Amino acid sequence: MLDFAIAELQGQVQKVAFGLDRLYLEKAAEFDATSYYGQPCRESDFFARQWDPALLRIARQCREIDARLIVLVAPDAHCVYPEALPDHLSYRTPSIGEVFAAHLRDDLGIEALYPRDLLRAARGGPVDIYQRNDTHWSAYAAYVACRLVIDRLCALWPKGHARKPRLLDATDVAYGSRRMLGDLGWSTEPPFVAEKLLPHVRSQRAHAVEDRSNELRQSITAYEIDDANLPRCVILRDSFATSMSPFLNESFSRIVYVGTGRRAFPELIKSERPDVVIIERGERTLAAGLIDWDFLSDREVVPSFADSGAEKLNNEALALLAEGRLDDAACCARRAIETYDLPDLHFTLGRILIAAQAFEEAETALQAAVRGDRGRYAFYLQLGIAQLNLLQYAESLASFGHAVVLAPEHPLGFEHFGYVSMLIGDCVGAEIALARAAELWPERPAIQLWRSIAFEKAGKFDQALAAARKAAAIESGQAVFVDRVTALESQLV
Repeated sequence: MLDFAIAELQGQVQKVAFGLDRLYLEKAAEFDATSYYGQPCRESDFFARQWDPALLRIARQCREIDARLIVLVAPDAHCVYPEALPDHLSYRTPSIGEVFAAHLRDDLGIEALYPRDLLRAARGGPVDIYQRNDTHWSAYAAYVACRLVIDRLCALWPKGHARKPRLLDATDVAYGSRRMLGDLGWSTEPPFVAEKLLPHVRSQRAHAVEDRSNELRQSITAYEIDDANLPRCVILRDSFATSMSPFLNESFSRIVYVGTGRRAFPELIKSERPDVVIIERGERTLAAGLIDWDFLSDREVVPSFADSGAEKLNNEALALLAEGRLDDAACCARRAIETYDLPDLHFTLGRILIAAQAFEEAETALQAAVRGDRGRYAFYLQLGIAQLNLLQYAESLASFGHAVVLAPEHPLGFEHFGYVSMLIGDCVGAEIALARAAELWPERPAIQLWRSIAFEKAGKFDQALAAARKAAAIESGQAVFVDRVTALESQLV
């Protein structure tokens, strides 16, 4: 494959913009460079809705285990090389990353790093800061970002703290290069090949101890060093962290990388009890927000299989589920169970059957999952959902009760327990469970809706109206919440 001057390339305009000496991402799913960077970012209301609730809960969790929390925003090439943008694209400040980092620092008191200016200052060196045919920064820019993170962590810890991360010196790292296609280079015609920096850490000590992945290329990996003087770390990452990993791996005694899109897993932070939690996000993904509560924990999103054959079949079944091919997905899951008979495979089959609304079969599959592992709240939660759809209220209440016991800090168990309690007329039980759910997840409008109905059933109309108004305030565009407020107000006139 040959290298070509950028001026000779013919690209897909929905994907690539041709700059003076490099390619830029122009359009992708949920991203348009013109609207994203072509005008100043002025407001932070979006962050308050889509980031603050989860971030504040993670910050509180970090304080409870005495862990340091840092949010790192990786700038796009548009921000680091704005002068090379093509004429039809522009870069205006403040950018979304700039406003987001300032919001976290000034409004939430969360340590936030946005190394745009630091990376611009490093552009005069002998290597590229960003790859010319890729959306990501180079290995050297990743090293610059890592130094910033480690320096800041060391400054945050009290002087004389027992464990601080190891800071790699520039002499600890050597760089080679290789001509490769980047994620933008493959989309041009002819393909655009460019040099990619490949770092080599001298006297490398870290070694991989865990590597889990699923059908959506989500993954959880872990590296360890036998050194009790180093801290432990969990990093909620996206693709920019790939180039950072050779350096971060050498900085901690154990580092767990969680690459699962918008999801953050408080259960994983609780089980790992790290000294450091890093949330790393590329600037163009900030609009996606962050969620910390889900029907699945990290153990179900990225399950661990001792046998690669079981993992392959499970991922195949989940891929078919994601495509909506439910019959094929169920056949694949059953074939996997015939071979391996593992709890996670029964759970996957149960999820598929719930999606197919085959609730009796789903209950059977999920009961088999529970028999295989009685310590998984997600197994009980999904079992309760199947039983609820079968109108088996006593059984579903028992399943949700198990979920609450296994995960007392998770709101979905309390929400479902309260919902079923409301259905069977236990208004006191419903009020208690739903109050706890609302405390844990105050921005979820459905919880307030169930609270409103439970209060109404108990004859507490003022409280029912107050809860309905909270739901409508959270989701003012949803008719179900607004209509309920109207109906209750008319009753109280």
